[in-house]
Amino acid sequence: MFDIYEKTLKVIQEEEFSSELKEEILSYTSWKILTKPTKQASGVAEYYEELLPGEGDALTKILADTDKQEIRLRLLLLPEEFWTKIEDTTISIQPNNEKENALREKLKSPLALQRLVQVSLDPKLSLVVHFSYMAPKDVRMFYFGGKEVFLALGIDHALKQKQSLSQEERLAIFKTLADESRLTIFNALLQERLTSTELSEKAGISLSTVNHHMKALIKVGLVILDLDSRESRGSALMANKEVYREILQELLNEVV
Repeated sequence: MFDIYEKTLKVIQEEEFSSELKEEILSYTSWKILTKPTKQASGVAEYYEELLPGEGDALTKILADTDKQEIRLRLLLLPEEFWTKIEDTTISIQPNNEKENALREKLKSPLALQRLVQVSLDPKLSLVVHFSYMAPKDVRMFYFGGKEVFLALGIDHALKQKQSLSQEERLAIFKTLADESRLTIFNALLQERLTSTELSEKAGISLSTVNHHMKALIKVGLVILDLDSRESRGSALMANKEVYREILQELLNEVV
């Protein structure tokens, strides 16, 4: 079912593409898998039949962001030989059912999934999980507005169960919150779920500054992306209250 994803991974690993273009190719591939989940590997070429831009096609859905116009152009200009190479590529994978079942069991925990991808998923969203053998330690997630989430998880990924924050993690959190703008952003998200634009308006901080600080807040786990199944709401940002409570509890325990 997911041979096309592994074939695409194998080919782009051999090409000198930018990381941004590689991600867009994989995003396009995962979208095609979700829209035609019953297709077999023999129909690889059909996964790319909607490559030309137009209303309702994959590129329009995935690359609607105007900031990605350059990536869109580069994707469209890929030679036909590139797609043919994917179709002609052969892969030999021996599934490890024991590892797949162990990872699948861990992913049943919403908190485990949240820690893995720094995302809170609406239970109504359709989550499709693919265990990747070509990228055994990687994790990639693609969200298609209000409907489906495609998660590619490396078969050798060390998916951690809930555990206490390490000293290094706690120090990174304190350093992150030592910045006044980041603290203002985090306090706003503790109150409610907000988009970047709404957060900029509420916190009185420019959108570019919000986006700059958001990377640091997400990196230490203080902020997560909230994916909603209602298309009108889409994705937004929210404080990771689990991590916040955990670090406060640890501080209280040390005081006692």
